[in-house]
Amino acid sequence: MRFPLVTAALLALVGGAYLLSRAGWPVPTRDWLEWTVLFRPLVEQGQWWRLASFHFMHADAEHLLANASSLFFLGLILESRVGHAAYLGLVLLAMLASTAFSWFLLPDSPTLGASGIGYGLLGGFLVALPLWRWRVDRRAALRELRTAAFLLAVYTAWNWGDRQS
Repeated sequence: MRFPLVTAALLALVGGAYLLSRAGWPVPTRDWLEWTVLFRPLVEQGQWWRLASFHFMHADAEHLLANASSLFFLGLILESRVGHAAYLGLVLLAMLASTAFSWFLLPDSPTLGASGIGYGLLGGFLVALPLWRWRVDRRAALRELRTAAFLLAVYTAWNWGDRQS
């Protein structure tokens, strides 16, 4: 099994952004959140970096842990199956899709976190699973599918619970 280079880099970016924001470097934590959240009215005023930056910032440790665990487990599975370049493409596609989703369906809601990447990776996994049946043990594929379904359930419950409070 190859080292999951893209998964490790993605987790380093997400974790590093969180640690820098909590350390208050180079700006206070509140400023990090205010300057990275995706909020359509601010993007329309020219703050284009928000289209990508919101994926890497998290509101608190619980938020980071939920997203990082999904990125880790799905990343291990997918990157080992499709390779580094294809997995990086899938991550970038997931980022683009989640940005578009937030832009068009949640135009007045500030958005923050890597949940969209996780959902995109899960979608990639579910699309690729039938293709893997020919190359991998069916039991292994079903175990991976159960893992993905569990992560989807936890992810969705966490996200919906967060929106309700």
